Amino acid sequence: MDTPISSSIQPMNLDYLRLLLATIVCLGHAEPPLISGLPVQGLEAVFAFFCISGYLITHSYLQSASLGEYTKKRIARIYPPIVLTVLFVFALGLIMRTGQSYYISASALLLFQDWNSVHLQGLYSHGAFWSLVVELQFYCLLPMTINLLRNKFALIGFALLYFGGEYLREHVLSSAGEFVNIARQNILFYIHFFIAGVITAYYRFNIPKSKVKQALLTVLAILIYRSYFDFRQSLSVSVYFLPFAMMFLIMMIGKYSMLFGNKAFFGDLSYGMYMYHFPIMGFLTFLNCENAKNVFFLTLFISFLSWHLLEKRCLRLVKAVDRV
Repeated sequence: MDTPISSSIQPMNLDYLRLLLATIVCLGHAEPPLISGLPVQGLEAVFAFFCISGYLITHSYLQSASLGEYTKKRIARIYPPIVLTVLFVFALGLIMRTGQSYYISASALLLFQDWNSVHLQGLYSHGAFWSLVVELQFYCLLPMTINLLRNKFALIGFALLYFGGEYLREHVLSSAGEFVNIARQNILFYIHFFIAGVITAYYRFNIPKSKVKQALLTVLAILIYRSYFDFRQSLSVSVYFLPFAMMFLIMMIGKYSMLFGNKAFFGDLSYGMYMYHFPIMGFLTFLNCENAKNVFFLTLFISFLSWHLLEKRCLRLVKAVDRV
C-alpha cells in the first residue's frame, strides 16, 4: 500500500516483504526445496500473507467509495493472472498429454476451486491455489466484517472466531483424513490470521515511536513466533498470540522498508511469483531442467512481464489507486 488511508495511519511499504514471502513459497515447492535452513518456511509464509491481506484489503475496502468499486478492484487485481495461469496450464497439459482430469482441475481454478487432480508425473495443476480460495472467501466476508465492527458487541464474536479458528486448525484439520484438501480451503481454519490484520487496520494501530518500545515488542513477537512453530505440539499459550505477533513484525518490516522507497522499483511481483511458479515448475519438469534456481529466475521474469503488461493495465482500467 502506497497511500495511507489517513494521516493517522503509519505509511508502510510491504512490497519487498510480500515478494520475499512469495519467493519462500516458490523455493519451498521447487525440487529440491531451498528453504530448509530459513527461519520462515512455506506454510508460515502463507500465514503471513493472510495477516497482510487482512490489513491491506481492509484499507482497500475503507478507501473504496462503494461495494461495487471494492469488487471491481478485487476482480481486476486477482483475476487476470488466474486466467493467464489457466491458459498456461492448459497448454502444458496438451503438451504433456495429461488427460481429462487435469484439464478439469485447471478449469476449476477459474471458479476458485482447487481440486488438485494429478497427472501421470504426479504434478498438481496448481498446488498452491488453495490459499487463494481462502483469500476469496475473506474478500467476500470483509464487507460484512466491517459492518460488524461498528457494533459494540462485535469484538465478542471476533474473539470467538479468533480462538475458534486456531482450535479448528490445530485439532480438526489435522484429522480431516481424505477430506483434508477440501477442509484446508475453508477460511474458518485461518480466520484468526485475517482478523489480526483487520483489527490492526480498522482501529489504526501503529507502531510506538519509542525505539526502546519497538525493540522490546519486536523481541516479544519473535519469541511468540518461534515458540509457536518450535513447540506447538505442547499446546503453548503462544498459539493464541501468534497472528498479532506476526502482524507486529510485518508492520515493523513495512515501516523500515520505507527506507528503500515507498514501493519496489521493479513493480509488485509477489502475486505473479505466487501464481506462476507452480505451472513453471511443471514446464521445467517436462524439459528435464527443473531446479530451484531455474524456477525462481523464470518465475521472476514472467512475473515482471505479467505486472507491467497485464496486471498494472487491468488496475488502470478500474482506476484503482491501491495495488493490493
